[in-house]
Amino acid sequence: MILNFTNLSAQTAGLNFQGVARNSSGNILMSQKITLKFSIISNTQDGLVDYEETRFVYTNSQGVFSIVIGDTGAINTLGIFDKINWKQSPKFLKIEMDPDGG
Repeated sequence: MILNFTNLSAQTAGLNFQGVARNSSGNILMSQKITLKFSIISNTQDGLVDYEETRFVYTNSQGVFSIVIGDTGAINTLGIFDKINWKQSPKFLKIEMDPDGG
């Protein structure tokens, strides 16, 4: 599992996100289905979750995937992306991955 925290400070209808999927050994996960969970968190990286979504993604032959957080296609959501108050407090993006696509 790979965790990444990024400080966010923008207001948008969705967040464009692109990444390269790798396993715990650092090997690229080529042309396969993975599951990603994105959480937008307030104040600190351990703060309250404002929004969360889970989605299936397919990587290309270089392990690259692209999605728009807050857009259609999520298999599970918590909260409403359009209701996030981006000006109220610092925001952090937590990314979790299941390399087996489960």
